[in-house]
Amino acid sequence: MFRCHPVFRLLCFFLNILNTPASICGCPRIGPILTSFGPKLPFLVTLVPASVVVVPVLRGFMQERQLSWQEVQAARAAILRQKEACILCFLMLLATVVLSFFGTMLRDVRANAIASIVIAVLILLSFSILLRPEIAKVNTFFVLQTSVNFSVGGAAFYFYTDTKEQYPEGPCLKTLKSVKHDEHLSHICEIL
Repeated sequence: MFRCHPVFRLLCFFLNILNTPASICGCPRIGPILTSFGPKLPFLVTLVPASVVVVPVLRGFMQERQLSWQEVQAARAAILRQKEACILCFLMLLATVVLSFFGTMLRDVRANAIASIVIAVLILLSFSILLRPEIAKVNTFFVLQTSVNFSVGGAAFYFYTDTKEQYPEGPCLKTLKSVKHDEHLSHICEIL
């Protein structure tokens, strides 16, 4: 039976239980920090707590044992025998690279949308052909559900923070404090 190290359990507790209160404390403060110091400071502030996760992994708290060279070779051979999974991994890597290229190099929204739809159809078809029908159906459901997910968070952020020159009809807020209020409210609702 797998037994967790107490430090690892404490880390999981912190990540799962204290995440929402930390977000509630952080959301109202991120706007003034971004306005006063720019976008790099929040990343620098979170670098230290995020790097703490490395300590339990390096100290062996995950109960993993080091494999010998023969065991590593056997594990690689077992993975390579699953040709369908390897093909799907390669196709997903290729799709990610192609979409990243289109997203960064092309400014045409229509071309990006067409590329995304074509790649989604190709990935769905390849999963349906290479996997068992039960797994392919579940995968198709999750891909379609994710595809139709409608998120306006990024657009709302720019709507609120654009200047008068960028978007004269927008609210053109001077600080980013009010931009995070909707996220703050969602974190409070998570607790309730």
